[in-house]
Formats: sequence, C-alpha cells, structure tokens
Amino acid sequence: MLNRIRQLRKQKNLSQKEFAKDFNEYVSKNEMDITPINFSVVSKWETRKSAPTKATYKALAKYFNVNEIYLRGAYSKEEIGKLVQGRRLDDVKQEKGRLFLIFMPVTSETIENYLIAIGVIPYDIPKEKDLLTNEQINSINFWVKNLELLYNDVAMQWLITKPSLDASKEDVLSAVNSAMNTVINASITSYNRYDAFNYTYEMDKVVENHYMQKRLEFLKKHEYWDDVEVDEGHWEKYPVYDFEHPHLLDGKKYYIEDSKHFYFDENNKRHYID
Repeated sequence: MLNRIRQLRKQKNLSQKEFAKDFNEYVSKNEMDITPINFSVVSKWETRKSAPTKATYKALAKYFNVNEIYLRGAYSKEEIGKLVQGRRLDDVKQEKGRLFLIFMPVTSETIENYLIAIGVIPYDIPKEKDLLTNEQINSINFWVKNLELLYNDVAMQWLITKPSLDASKEDVLSAVNSAMNTVINASITSYNRYDAFNYTYEMDKVVENHYMQKRLEFLKKHEYWDDVEVDEGHWEKYPVYDFEHPHLLDGKKYYIEDSKHFYFDENNKRHYID
C-alpha cells in the first residue's frame, strides 16, 4: 500500500469528485500554494498511476489529520497492534470451531511467550496455553502498549518509517514473529547485540529477569507423559501438565499416573495422596 488516500477518502464517505472539491476548498481556505485537483487526478493517485508532489502530500496529511509517512503507506503502531490482536482473536474463533487457519505467520504461543518474557503474563501461571484474559485480548491499548519493545527491531522500524516497503499483512506478522522470538530467546539465555535489534534498557530487564527461562522450568516441574492416539491404533507419548502435582527436576521422565499418587512441596518433600 504505497499511499492511503483511497482508504482515508472512504473513511470520510466522499466520492473522488467530492473529495477533490473538498480538498481544493481546504487548500484555498488555508492559502496553500497547491495546484487544484479533480477526480481524474485522485483516481491516478489511488491507482498509483501518478503520485502527489511533496508539497501536496504535506497538504493532504494536514487535510486528513494524519502523519505524512502514514499517508504515504507506512504502518502505524496502532495498525500493527490491531493485526496482532486480530491474530489472537482468530485463535479464539478457531477454538470455538468457527475458523480454520492455514497460514499463521505468528502463533498464539509465540505471542504469549513474548508477553511472559516482558513480564506481562506471570511466568508461573498454572495453565499451559490461553494465558490471556478476554479483556486483554479485546483491548487495542493493551496490544499497542506491550508491542512497543518490538520497534527496536530494524524490520519493525521499517514498517512504521518506510512507505516504499508496501508490506502485506503476512509481511507485518512475519516481522512481528521474528522480533518476538528475539525477545523470547533473550529471556531464555542471554542476548547478543545483534545489529538487527537495538539493545535497550527494556531488553536489559528482559535478560536480567529471564522470565521465559523460569517459565520453562516451572512447566517442566508439572510435565508428565501420556499415551495419545494420534491415528487409529497408533499411539504416541506426548507431554501433559498437572499443575496440582509438581515433581522433582531430576531429569527423569514422569508419567501421568505418577501424578495421581504423590506430589512434591517447595522443599522437594514427597507427599502421598490417599
């Protein structure tokens, strides 16, 4: 999307002819040195057959009351927030059986792990997935605020500063996925000062807290194995989680039947269940 003129015009519920007239009146009223336009010029702008001059772009940005870079086609942080929110909402619909997703540039698991890494979701929340509340998922302010750290990533910066990228929804979500995984990995191990991601105080805190590393350790204490029928007559062992009965972190595999007989307290003392 190399410019948003058509999008913003439609938001004003104006035809190309009405928009040209209204814009010309706005330019005249504000005494701007801009050549008057007609619907034919607007059509060429919107179909990329021609482009506004630099001065006209500035006038259009003031007319629409938007940032000029956004008008030229770059993404806003709110728009990126809505795309990530939409991805999470897609999974809510899928869980309710109303949607089947084929291509997922960023998964709910990645989103939630990122939010654990930055301390928004507690690392010891006793659930395996679906860690966000409906209130959080449905709040665009929640997404805009908590994605802020990602804009230290070069690709994410390009999305909001370089209109010439002409990035699709999938491109945006792929960039989000890459940036989120950088933060997640920093929270698990340590962080190298890659050129692609600017090191900041916020990233220092991610590394210092190591919430994702703590999350993995927390899950491991509650991880048991069970036989799951993946195809008719074909069984595989898969991990399941019993958050009521932690076990020792001794490197052994524990099975789900073990969790029914005993559990370990914070001091690793075994307690038997009648």
